[in-house]
Amino acid sequence: MKTAPVLALFCLLATSWAQNGETKKRLDKCLGQVGLTVDDIKSDPDGKKHSTKCFYSCVVQDFGVMDDQGQITVERIEESAKMVTDEAQRKELIDKTMKCKETVEASDTTDVCEIGAAFFACSTKAFESLIGAKS
Repeated sequence: MKTAPVLALFCLLATSWAQNGETKKRLDKCLGQVGLTVDDIKSDPDGKKHSTKCFYSCVVQDFGVMDDQGQITVERIEESAKMVTDEAQRKELIDKTMKCKETVEASDTTDVCEIGAAFFACSTKAFESLIGAKS
């Protein structure tokens, strides 16, 4: 799959709106699927609205991290972490993201939008903490 690494996208979305190439096409596709605009997402940065959660869930699904039933894919998490060249940091990122997976799976929710949004938010924080540790 020739895409930007998923976790990099999570960080990118957490800090600014991506406006280029393949990533923009994917984000626009998800916006269209849930009937939102960029401004709708920007006005709900914490993802409180169900429609915003569905957008984040769509992004997670579109990048292959989660299927349409809400099952998170371990292999894709590991593949996405390959962008981190430092082995210790890569392991830390995988560990944190796997904890996100476990936390989301333990939540008892069956709503795919809730699952995807929770994983997206947790993974974004994991990636940001790793980036913050490097600076």
